Amino acid sequence: MAHEPARAMAGQARQRFQESEEDRITRSAGHFSEFEADMPKLANRFQFSFKDNLSSYLGRNNPFYSEANDDTDYVWLLDNTAYQNRLGRWKAEFVAAYFVRHSGKDLSEVVAWVSEKIGLADDEEAKKTIALRLEPFLDAILPAHAVNINLQGMKVRLGPSGRDGISIDELAIPGSNYKDGETVTSRAIGATATPLKTTFAKNKGWAVLSDIDDTIKKTLTSSPVGILKTTFAEDPEPINGMPELYKHIVQKLDNPPFWYLSASPYNLYPFLHQFRETYYPAGTMLLRDASWMNLAGFLANLTQGTEAYKLDRIEKVHEWFPKRKFILIGDSTQSDPEAYGEVYKKFPKWIGAIYIRKVTGVAEMDEGKKNSPERFEKAFKHVPKELWYVFQNPNELYAKVDALPPSIKPVPPATMRNTTMMEEHPYKDPDPVPIYILFTFAVLFCAYFAWLSSVAVRLYFYKGALAPEPEKFVILPAYLRDRSPQRGHQRRVTAFPMPAPPRSLARDLAHISRVTCMNIAVVDTEQLPDPEIRAFLAEQQRISRLPAFVQDDCGDGSDFPGIPFAITPVEAKQQTLTPPGLNRRPSAKYTSVGLKKVGLKEWLTIDKRYKDIHTARDYLLTKKNAECIQIKHDGENACEELLQEIVKLLVAKYPESFSIKTVNRRKHIHIPDVLPLTSSVDLLTRSTLYIQTYPDARPLAHLFFIQEPKDFFPGNLSSLLPQHIIVRREHQTFRRLPKSGAIIYSTRTEVNRLTELDVHGRRKLVEEIRSWNREVATRKGLELWQRAVIGYCEGKKAFRDDDTVIDGGE
Repeated sequence: MAHEPARAMAGQARQRFQESEEDRITRSAGHFSEFEADMPKLANRFQFSFKDNLSSYLGRNNPFYSEANDDTDYVWLLDNTAYQNRLGRWKAEFVAAYFVRHSGKDLSEVVAWVSEKIGLADDEEAKKTIALRLEPFLDAILPAHAVNINLQGMKVRLGPSGRDGISIDELAIPGSNYKDGETVTSRAIGATATPLKTTFAKNKGWAVLSDIDDTIKKTLTSSPVGILKTTFAEDPEPINGMPELYKHIVQKLDNPPFWYLSASPYNLYPFLHQFRETYYPAGTMLLRDASWMNLAGFLANLTQGTEAYKLDRIEKVHEWFPKRKFILIGDSTQSDPEAYGEVYKKFPKWIGAIYIRKVTGVAEMDEGKKNSPERFEKAFKHVPKELWYVFQNPNELYAKVDALPPSIKPVPPATMRNTTMMEEHPYKDPDPVPIYILFTFAVLFCAYFAWLSSVAVRLYFYKGALAPEPEKFVILPAYLRDRSPQRGHQRRVTAFPMPAPPRSLARDLAHISRVTCMNIAVVDTEQLPDPEIRAFLAEQQRISRLPAFVQDDCGDGSDFPGIPFAITPVEAKQQTLTPPGLNRRPSAKYTSVGLKKVGLKEWLTIDKRYKDIHTARDYLLTKKNAECIQIKHDGENACEELLQEIVKLLVAKYPESFSIKTVNRRKHIHIPDVLPLTSSVDLLTRSTLYIQTYPDARPLAHLFFIQEPKDFFPGNLSSLLPQHIIVRREHQTFRRLPKSGAIIYSTRTEVNRLTELDVHGRRKLVEEIRSWNREVATRKGLELWQRAVIGYCEGKKAFRDDDTVIDGGE
């Protein structure tokens, strides 16, 4: 048996969550839960290929979809109603359902079960009717499939379908000269499908939204046996007087568009469509999804979460026709009064009338509660009394409908003389501007202002550097003046400090006076005989090629009189390491940051996990070398010294495991067989505790290599189970190298699963966690995992729901 898909389970959970008080009354009175527990499974509906299953998550953008096969598949195209958007273009929602023909494997068993439950086990004619109507419930659905239709002379693709085998596309309809109430038919191309009728409705006027079950069709939705009998065995029966009432509404309100809203699943579309065609005006059917794997889902669709479902679909209709006045018609068996009351609260100007049929004579229904005046008063407490009415006989509504204002105001007598001219020359709405023209203008408009903005930004930052490049001059120092090939030309006076004085300071200061400047744009440095001048000018030419905001352009100095200059560097080069020999005063406050002194032998240790950890280090150095090792230009000496110190310690501390050898004359650091340790060296160390999750089977290197705080918690909240939680303890050591003075910070990490700790270890863990201050607890994510970790350590049972882990102690 196939497992129920996640979408089906989510839909069932959503229906139970959305179950209203009226739904609970209906299901309790009819004993629906006990009846549904015995209903047959429909697992074969979800037997589709792996490709279709996986690619269906991509929705309409799925590039791996398949076309519906005319030989093996069939498609239902649901009738729809077209509306006009703000640009005057006609659009409509196209819904298609895809099935595999005759793929239901358990049809005979399900037919026998239904026949027995409704008391028709010996009626062969009734069994044929039941089998015909049950077949769409058992045929396999087709996700990731599409169908092409001929939409007003254009080939248009619908789909691909989603995981429920349904595609929903909101498409523009070619053409613009459609009349209000006009209907066109579209057909599939190369596939077996029902014809699709599209009704065009203008933005203003009256409209009707009607429930189906027990409003216009006898369904007995308060009885599970009654639902099965009227749906699968009997011919559909209209409510007495309702077809005539709907015809009167069509005549009185000038053929308004109709929507038929039902909680029935879309598998009943052909059955309900034929019933509507026989008795009621044309309109769009809004049916419910059927992502369930047992026949009990059919009853749950009709009786669970109906109020929330109808609210959602009515809000969708409001998006299409916000300016029409709607008449809402329902019944008292389900949550129609409550749903319509909520709709009026959201869209009070949108509702023109609400009519509720009072249903009686259903044995399993608690009529006292369902038809009580208190229920209706509560449901419609925000609705004006004159807008809603509860009726039992449809004849009561004729006067109510006649009292509704017409959708089009009558023409005043003074303008009647213009009526003939209007009939001869009817006004035609101008064709809306094509959307691609508006889009082109919008793109050009944005591009123009983007260009203007870029020019303004460049002018601001370059500060005039966009003008023609001026001649660039360099001022020669005094000691190069006499050797200049252009001596005497373009002489300027400036105070210029000599960058590299070759003589004494007194002589150099005496030569700061009239110095030569020369145009470097016309000087060929290769032809200059003096190598010093050639090198100087080459450097100045390099600087002149830099952008204007990088150069240090001091001009001719006339704008900067009396500027002081320095003959030595103002700032000395900062050294990152303290040179050997300088006195260093150790801080006496190292204990304030949790440090303590230990011997040198505690620096590097080897235990039984050394091999695994060494393998993890080798993986990190191979795969993530650039992220693990970063050396600054002034740290190479410290790295070499660190290597020597590590080799010295390991050879002396573990002579049975480490030694120095020379192989194939390769250059190695020569280290004696015995290297005494410097016992006078003290280390500063501290221990830090972290909690992290490790729900998968990634290598040990991934467990150690943590770059960001979020990497401590891979997976999701459901990963906070005790067996997935790691207690990570890092022993951090600080040591100063004797030669370079560099500070070496090393970490030895121990990891244990929370479930591996003994009772004493768990008690110590809880004590340490509770000793953290608020800042440390926030930094280590205490609020995320404290309930799971502390609850487990204190012996509380933890259980997992869909989203989180909760301990039983709270």
